[in-house]
Amino acid sequence: MAEKYYSYQPLDEPTDARLLELEAGKDGEPIVCTLIHVSLQNLFHSYSALSYTWGDARDRREIICNGKKLFVTANLHSSLRRIRHQDKSYMLWTDAVCINQSDITERESQVRNMKKIYQQASEVIADVGDWTEEPQLAFVLASKVIGVFQDLDSSIIISESDFEKYGLPPSYHKEWKAWTSFLGRSWFRRIWVIQEFALASNVRMLCGDTFFTWEALFFTMSQLIHHGMGENQRSIFDGYEETMAASRGCLGIINLARARQAVEENKPRKLLTLLQNSRSCEASDARDKIYALLGLSEVANEPSIQISYSEPASHLFESVTRLLILTDNGIEILYEAGGYKKLQDLPSWTPDWTCRKEESQLGDLRNSDDDLIYHASGSSSFKARFMGDRKNLAVTGCIVDEIQTVGTAFFRNTEDSYVTDEIIWDKMRAFEKEASGLTSNATSYPSGESLFDAYWRTLIGNKTHHEAEAEALAEYGEFFAALLRVQQIYEESERLPQSRGPFFASSLASENEAQEFKRLEDKSRPYRLSQQVMLPGRRFCMTKKGYFGMLTQNAEKGDYICIVMGSTVPLIVREIEVAQLLLTTYSLVGEGYIHGIMNGEALTMEGFEVTDIILQ
Repeated sequence: MAEKYYSYQPLDEPTDARLLELEAGKDGEPIVCTLIHVSLQNLFHSYSALSYTWGDARDRREIICNGKKLFVTANLHSSLRRIRHQDKSYMLWTDAVCINQSDITERESQVRNMKKIYQQASEVIADVGDWTEEPQLAFVLASKVIGVFQDLDSSIIISESDFEKYGLPPSYHKEWKAWTSFLGRSWFRRIWVIQEFALASNVRMLCGDTFFTWEALFFTMSQLIHHGMGENQRSIFDGYEETMAASRGCLGIINLARARQAVEENKPRKLLTLLQNSRSCEASDARDKIYALLGLSEVANEPSIQISYSEPASHLFESVTRLLILTDNGIEILYEAGGYKKLQDLPSWTPDWTCRKEESQLGDLRNSDDDLIYHASGSSSFKARFMGDRKNLAVTGCIVDEIQTVGTAFFRNTEDSYVTDEIIWDKMRAFEKEASGLTSNATSYPSGESLFDAYWRTLIGNKTHHEAEAEALAEYGEFFAALLRVQQIYEESERLPQSRGPFFASSLASENEAQEFKRLEDKSRPYRLSQQVMLPGRRFCMTKKGYFGMLTQNAEKGDYICIVMGSTVPLIVREIEVAQLLLTTYSLVGEGYIHGIMNGEALTMEGFEVTDIILQ
């Protein structure tokens, strides 16, 4: 008696794979397909590869495979239904069907083949999901942005009060909501799509039954960010989770562009760079945070990294970190370490790639000439060695200061039903007020510059909101002064909160007052955009020696400021109190910005002496 459900037959060789022949069908008809075994070494079939989002694994739909029932996720069922032809069969590769997901050994073997599978596909269809009113409105907005920004001066920053002037809808309009929702689709945040997209000889973007161009999507998003209108820069009339999903979607799109460019230029990327850029991406299996990127990296064939779904993710993360410290510029991976960890038993020097970092990375920031912005250890070189059971990492450096006071960490998250400029301004104003209070007893600054200059430069890490630009010019001090005046006007106002935000200026008593407020608001905008890059996930601090700083969110009073040789930024470390240890050891807390010692100044401090700093 024939089996009712499809049963996979083993592949003969590690370089074999399965292709799915999707039979012709019309809407409403069952999805019927045939799985065939092929050799990737001698492949004579032309096929398309499908890139999509699995969705809820519990939500299953039935297809007919080789005459038997096979259950797939609802998302895959929808994709197959929308891409099949009505008059001819269609050869396809899709992971959920072409790989026996219940066979761990086969999964490991097929993951090794993934690079070749996507390279050899005639095209990759990137299905971002069903067509609804949301993408329709998002594409309407995109067409407006493309029309407006095609020839716009790149230096112009557009405030929300100027949207009408440029033919754009107000920030509360449903087109913006649709755009935010579209960017928040999970396809843009999925770790595996990076390789699937980057390796494709040809990509077709699909939403519902509609194909659209990648170029239009990327241009719209990048131009909105460049002109100060990105997801973290304008009022978002959605909840916090929707806003953050859209922000991570933006990062995902930028990451896809970088990965594809590297493949087109035939330049395998550093694994660490790929890991950094994809940190906010999602994976149902933590190990895929590494495995999904190997095929694009310089260590694709590294024998010490074996694809194994029986190895705990913590072991994998630790071994990869150890490899990169010993074979690459190891200091760079320490910028990603420290902080909160979900995985147990990870050394402080090993990043937990399953955790998103609220704060932007400082250690590898570069300007448009690809020069590093910060040089805290001067031109020194990084030196490291592993001790004992290789759980302790010894780096060379010097403790130069101690954290005396810290403020509250800044987070964008909110209980409100939407995230507007007003809400974010209130949070930024509260952060700045607290930071100002921490500095109230300071009478001079160690570097000799004015307290005002040191203060405003610290709050933005002494850099602009454009990654391509380095040190903030003196005019940013004027922008900060304008921001303080804007905040003062807000605080002096007794009007209802709903009269504030983008419409606050129009509610002021006189036309001159309104014009002056608008002038100050526009003038302060570059500084506020720089703050929005620097503040999230960080807290203000003062050190015992009187320096101002911006630290990672988990830094505490009593933590130490350490200059590690070869590091571009100071590292924050915490002494571990274990009575049995003969040597002083530390846990790595994270990186930090300490104004006045970001360009090698600490190396000339009295008592600076290089020694081993042991990180546990």
